[in-house]
Amino acid sequence: MNDSVALLAERIATFNFPEEKSRQKSQLSLLHEYLRRFSFWVGAYSDLDWPAGDAAAMVNPGVRAAPELVAKIKDAIPVYEPPVVEETCLNALHFEALRSAGQVTANLPCPYDPLLLMYERGHGFKISQGYFEVGTSGIKKGRPRDFRAADPIVPLDAETLAAIDRGETL
Repeated sequence: MNDSVALLAERIATFNFPEEKSRQKSQLSLLHEYLRRFSFWVGAYSDLDWPAGDAAAMVNPGVRAAPELVAKIKDAIPVYEPPVVEETCLNALHFEALRSAGQVTANLPCPYDPLLLMYERGHGFKISQGYFEVGTSGIKKGRPRDFRAADPIVPLDAETLAAIDRGETL
């Protein structure tokens, strides 16, 4: 297994999910971008659970992150975070194992990159009756096809995300 999987586990283990109201706009944009990307994976792998399935298991269920790295993530995610946060962090870890093994053959964007960046910037997310919620804001729930847009919602660079949080239009 490549060092990139261990590095990602280290990165995820540092997430502390502070409530960052000043970053909520960018976090919501990042969640929306995750949903956009994940919708393409659901389109390619119809058995993939929406909105937080294990894309790596759909491609090759035999390629997984090492058990000690999985345990590290499970120990690191605070118990107050909704289960979807731990689930998506583990899915991202397994996806990195798949990527490092050279097994990602679909010409699809990595679904987890925007979500991990959102977690680094503060909140996790939860799924309520009608919304995917980040802090006190949310994105109306929908089917994968409702989120499938050709163009990215937001670039993943720090400068753009800071501009979004300042209320600047892009």
